[in-house]
Amino acid sequence: MKMVIVDKANEGKKLFRYIRTLAPSMKNGEIFMSIRKGKIKINNRIEDQGYILKNGDVVKIFFPDEIIKKYTDNDRNKYRSIDSNIDVIFEDKDIIVVNKPAGILVHPDRREFKKNLVESVKAYLYKKNEFKPGDYFTPSPCHRLDTNTSGLIIFAKTHFALQKISTLFRERNGDKLYLALVFGKISSSILISSSIDASENKENKVAVKEAHIHNFIPEKSKFIEENPTLSATYVRPLKYDSRLSLVEINLWTGKKHQIRASLAAALHPLIGERKYYTSQSLSLSQMLNVSNYYLHCYKLKINGYEEFKAPIPKKFSQILSEMFKIDAAKL
Repeated sequence: MKMVIVDKANEGKKLFRYIRTLAPSMKNGEIFMSIRKGKIKINNRIEDQGYILKNGDVVKIFFPDEIIKKYTDNDRNKYRSIDSNIDVIFEDKDIIVVNKPAGILVHPDRREFKKNLVESVKAYLYKKNEFKPGDYFTPSPCHRLDTNTSGLIIFAKTHFALQKISTLFRERNGDKLYLALVFGKISSSILISSSIDASENKENKVAVKEAHIHNFIPEKSKFIEENPTLSATYVRPLKYDSRLSLVEINLWTGKKHQIRASLAAALHPLIGERKYYTSQSLSLSQMLNVSNYYLHCYKLKINGYEEFKAPIPKKFSQILSEMFKIDAAKL
């Protein structure tokens, strides 16, 4: 039998998710069945899998010791072998800021085994003795980056840090700044606002409705307050010619595929984009032999921390040098 007392860091978690952190190799069905049959109890009572944990709750897992050891040993062996080579930009006792390469998943893909950042961060912290399977909290990302988007992503080491950082972004007390190479000439700053429908379809695309381009930039907090359901993407040109532009993008809101879909709706798709594009942008991408889009989260600003900055990826730097004679290190 294993007994743990819920601490402040895990208050507010659902019971099922908490058990997943205690025994990550347990299958979902095993957890559901164990909760339902009373092999997992809270304060000596059988609770629903969606029970919200409170500070001081006593969780008892009525498994034989050898079964508990099997689950935790399996995961320890796994993290010894996982690639933990990550580009750490900043780290303290609460968070770790990582520079994600393009092409790497953030979360594990259940359909097929691929390298992903979540498991690499866990392995990195495991080898530093800062995480082990069965811990009360599993290191978790505080925000999203698409697979082919590179750049900064914050991981929380504690449940408290996860709630704090996630709340800062949700309440717009943080800025994510991206560099992007886009189709067409953008010679002055614009704000793209729209309604984004994130309903899933076979192509995993979002639908952009009623996109508007604002040439006069409104005050950020006022615009968001007056338009709470709209996405808002601020685009500032850094360099441009008649065919394409290097822009800095500030996400005023955070919707799925917001940058990629909004730029395409404004007729300025990312160069190399194969999901949200126009016939002209696709033709230029093919002519330039660019097969993947260039979108890099290069700056993060959140209250309580100094600004984080990630270097521009090598391929992105090369294309900026070729197209615009820009030294990416000076951006």
